[in-house]
Amino acid sequence: SLAAAGAAAAKTVTVDGTVRRPFISSKLTWRAAQDLTVNASYQYSPRKELGRLPSFDLTDDRDSNFAALGSERNRATYALNADWVASPRVFLNAFLGYYTQRGGSLGVPVGDRYRCVTSNLTIPGVPPDLQCAANYQTLIDNNPTLKDWNDRLSTGASANFSFKAAGSHSLKIGAQYALPKSTTENLLTGERVDLHWGLSQIGIRGQYGYWRNITIQNKGASKAKNAAAFIQDQWTRNRFTFNLGLRLENEVDIPLTAATDTVNREIKFGWGEKIAPRLGVAWDVKGDSSWRIYANAGYFYDTLKQTATQLLFGSRDFRFDYYRLDTLNWRSLGKAAAAAAAMRAVGMSFSGSPVYVPSDTKPTRNDELAIGSDYQLGKNWALSAQYIHRALQNAVEDFTVTPVTIDGFRYTTLIGNPGRGILRQPFAGQPVLPDFERTYDGVTVEVTRRMANRWAMSGSYTLSRLYGNYEGLGDSDEQVLGGGTPNAGRYCSTLESCYNGKGQVDKGNLTLDRPHQVKLSGSYSIGSGLNIGAFFRASSGTPITPQLGVNAAPTTHPEGRGSRGRTPFFNQTDLFLQYGVKIGKEMRASASVNVSNVFDQNITRSVFPGILLGSAAVTPVPVAQYFAPGGYDYQAVIAAIPAANKDPRFMKAQLFQAPRALRLGLTLDF
Repeated sequence: SLAAAGAAAAKTVTVDGTVRRPFISSKLTWRAAQDLTVNASYQYSPRKELGRLPSFDLTDDRDSNFAALGSERNRATYALNADWVASPRVFLNAFLGYYTQRGGSLGVPVGDRYRCVTSNLTIPGVPPDLQCAANYQTLIDNNPTLKDWNDRLSTGASANFSFKAAGSHSLKIGAQYALPKSTTENLLTGERVDLHWGLSQIGIRGQYGYWRNITIQNKGASKAKNAAAFIQDQWTRNRFTFNLGLRLENEVDIPLTAATDTVNREIKFGWGEKIAPRLGVAWDVKGDSSWRIYANAGYFYDTLKQTATQLLFGSRDFRFDYYRLDTLNWRSLGKAAAAAAAMRAVGMSFSGSPVYVPSDTKPTRNDELAIGSDYQLGKNWALSAQYIHRALQNAVEDFTVTPVTIDGFRYTTLIGNPGRGILRQPFAGQPVLPDFERTYDGVTVEVTRRMANRWAMSGSYTLSRLYGNYEGLGDSDEQVLGGGTPNAGRYCSTLESCYNGKGQVDKGNLTLDRPHQVKLSGSYSIGSGLNIGAFFRASSGTPITPQLGVNAAPTTHPEGRGSRGRTPFFNQTDLFLQYGVKIGKEMRASASVNVSNVFDQNITRSVFPGILLGSAAVTPVPVAQYFAPGGYDYQAVIAAIPAANKDPRFMKAQLFQAPRALRLGLTLDF
């Protein structure tokens, strides 16, 4: 381990981590009348985590109270559902649901946090107690989330009608309405200072480099109103079944804005903008249901995530103030000291002002096509094959752009469809912003055997490709940065991260691409209520792609996607055992044992991709050189980076297969 700072002796830290996840579930069914059934249910699933290990790079202050750090999420779901059989051909359903989550950070220290983004160990004259390695920080955190609350009220109703008209029909019509709300309270408990020894930024450099003060604060709630109406018909005529459907949606997003903002910032996608047709056809080839050939196609729309409407529209104060670093006594730095010394600062606000949403922004949509066939092999066996194609349309993300003035307001951030309209070339004098693409193609062959003679099994093989330049809302590209923010991720928010170091649009096999996947499962009934089962899965590793911060882009792929091959081939075996016994006339008890990863394998699941220490560590590359044909000399840039700023974890295994786990269960049915 590294010394905390200077010549202090290394200190070993032991942390006992605990995760508590109790779960309560209850359901009440009431036969209110012969043809009316009412169900009420309640689920409660709190989660509390305490104890956090120091950072992988061993740069946290060893005196931090790691055992007190954690988080809690208390979730509850209430549901009420009613089914009414109005007649043999008419069935009605209505539901009302409410989901709530209350949570936040635990144990975050109160005080000032200083972080050496780069090392000062090579600077002459630094006193031993002020020496710091790259990425060393005096507090593990001082930015708690006091409120992380989510609420969602949803309701809906549908009606099913069965009738004859040139065949048999099952017609369903319905409507749904939801009111999600997301509340946050996030602030700093003290100063937050980043020290960049030996570097300059936006023309600022003192004798020893530059430092920046970070301001983070956000408080309030974002809301949405989501409505939908649908109609679908399953029409069977002769040996053909047609599934015809149409879904219409209306979305209104109400962002969390600054108290001084008087402009209506609501984002609306009307009924005519979210029209989702669905079409399916199935052919019973022999007329005895033993062989089916089918095809399905449809549009599927997504809603704008509230992380974006909560963070981007001016309520969040997220600011960098840059200063010259002219002292070795970095513990004396801070806003108050800077003001008293009349230090000149240059401020860069990354929020605190609203973003602009172009009027031609379209909602995110996924197009899907599936073609397949099922064939019955004798009495107990079945064979199926399916091809699926999914393609993303109209991704919605935010971008820090060359300032634009619209309706008298000056905007530096836009959120919309990349590569379209005003977001076609939002960076003056630079190449175009590419469309975001994410395409999945997969073929699956599966064989199944139904339970007969006490045993059953299934097995499948999938050949697939996940390709494009956009990882999706999960932001798998942001492994070094600790995850992303849906609809507001940092990938491609500046143009450098849209292109790789070869001067090409950053396309390739995406992070979650696994070309080969195999699944096998089986179960056997021994008798006397005892059943055993096993599940085996194996899949290709995922692409390995080095990451480098360049200019203002915290993540770029200088070598292109998947340049370092893949993680090892993954496989795992799980076992299941269940024993059930009847108690009296109307009660049954079941005990179960689940063992995951029976052989306790520890296959590498992820390799650390970051070349530099610190998520904010970036390397300057002239823009003209970066986007020149053939790109820039990546190896020369890397060679010029001081060894102290390179991350020793680069290309080393960081995440492994979960260890063997044993779960016991007891169920009582009456």
